[in-house]
Amino acid sequence: MPAFLGVIVGLSMLDNALASHIIDDELVRRVLSGDREADFRLSKYLYNEDFLSRLSSFACGNLARCCAEGSSVALLKDMLGGDVVRVKFYATDTASSQLCAVALVKCLTSKSRELGVEVDGYTRVQFFGTGDFSSGLGNLVRALGSDLVNYMHRGFDAYVSITGGTKLESVMASMVAWLLGAKPIYTTIDGKLVILPRMPLRIDDELVNMVLNRPLSELPGNLVDELVKSGFLVRRGGVVDLAPWFREFLNITQRGRPGA
Repeated sequence: MPAFLGVIVGLSMLDNALASHIIDDELVRRVLSGDREADFRLSKYLYNEDFLSRLSSFACGNLARCCAEGSSVALLKDMLGGDVVRVKFYATDTASSQLCAVALVKCLTSKSRELGVEVDGYTRVQFFGTGDFSSGLGNLVRALGSDLVNYMHRGFDAYVSITGGTKLESVMASMVAWLLGAKPIYTTIDGKLVILPRMPLRIDDELVNMVLNRPLSELPGNLVDELVKSGFLVRRGGVVDLAPWFREFLNITQRGRPGA
């Protein structure tokens, strides 16, 4: 059975490449220390073939040890044996995350036949640039959820790697996977693959009907307060609206669950 693996991309490749002296760049050091201005300046490296080739070669040198994302691909492929694994990466809108994604795509594409994987590129998820983490999470839900629905409807067994990325991304990616019947996977620091089983996660039908079939302004005040406290609704300028991530969850639900 073919498999699809969606990979949340963090910065472990840059960190490890720096520690291994594959790259020696002060701008990268500043980015890894949390300097957002340095990350903006790092965007020029997306067009630096020498820098990208060094990162890609580092990844291909030992995919299982180069970074969190590479280890997830290598270990899942080893577990599945001869089955084809289609891989797609999900980077944020930071230059550093995109650099890691581009290098991984470059590596896996060059060794596709040898590794037994097919590469579906990467998606740049507008995340930090939204100025609102709820909107950023909504963008991740839409990007990852759409691909999971697509592949699962085509008969792929679906996995989501939550080893890389921020904690917020990992939590939301796990929720999307469980909602759709995919399996989150995690690689431990000592190189063990942990597969989290499918969970019977679903959005309560009564809640869906309440927020979709009547204006939110008509909901009882105490219910609105409770839904705001629970994170399903947000108040903006005195107006109540669906939290962006919850809106995207509902959109996925409306498309139907693969295999349901």
